[in-house]
Parts: sequence; structure tokens; C-alpha cells
Amino acid sequence: MVFCKSEKVELSHVKAHGQLYLTAIWDESTARGIAEGVSSVSRDLALFFYGDIPKRACEDSGVRMVNESYVDLDFNPDGSIILERKKKSRDTDMVAELAVNVIKKGGREASDGSWIDLPAETICIHGDAPNAVEIVKAVRNKIEQSGIEIKAFQV
Repeated sequence: MVFCKSEKVELSHVKAHGQLYLTAIWDESTARGIAEGVSSVSRDLALFFYGDIPKRACEDSGVRMVNESYVDLDFNPDGSIILERKKKSRDTDMVAELAVNVIKKGGREASDGSWIDLPAETICIHGDAPNAVEIVKAVRNKIEQSGIEIKAFQV
């Protein structure tokens, strides 16, 4: 928060990253530690996450969880993310269609074709894919063409 204050911007949300994020999805003590850490800084901050364990941790800590979905990664049938050690290019049209479907249907297909519930209030697209800029442009265009309003996050 000190950095934000020095730059005269308001911190609105927090998001765990990488393995910490992935661990907290399945480990209650990790999820609780993140939620309590956010709560100790400010209960006005939102926490971007997904899954039942982080949801309970946020509820118990008085932190607003914003349901997040990844549209440039694949998921296992249990809802866990299939981590790519090296990001690969994705078909921009397929990712864009997936983004719209996740938003409208609250879930998506897993790697085996089964359905997993993933309610999405926000989506994440990784910037380290070889065609990340093209993916973002395609996703935004498809969302707008689908009549879904894109809004800046507000607490």
C-alpha cells in the first residue's frame, strides 16, 4: 500500500500469484493465511480467486472474494489448473469464445470434456504467452460483440 500511496493510486484488490495461488485453491491454511493477510491490511480490499476453499477463507476473514477464471489455461476435471512451465501460443478465436462462454455459463469444459463450475466476475489472461496481445484483443472484441459490458473493477 505504501507504493500505491507514493504513486497516488488507490489499491483496490489483491491477487496471489503462481504456486501460492495454486496451493491456496486446495489448501485451507494457505487460503486462510492469504485472506487474513488481506483483511489485516484493509477490509476494503477485494481478493481475486476461485474455488470453495478460498471462498470460505474470505467469508471467515471478512474479505470480498471476486470470482476469477483463467481463459488461457486448461483445467483438470477436479478444477485445478494445468500449469504450463513454458507458455504456448493459443488459438485466439478459441480463447475468445471460451471467455464469453465462461462469463455467460459460469463454467467451462475440463481437459477431459467434463463440466466444471467456475463463476467469473473477472477473467485473467497471462501476458507471457507468445501471442498474448492478440489473445487480449480477440477476447475483448468477442466479449463486446456478445453484448457483455466490460467495466473497470471497483470495490
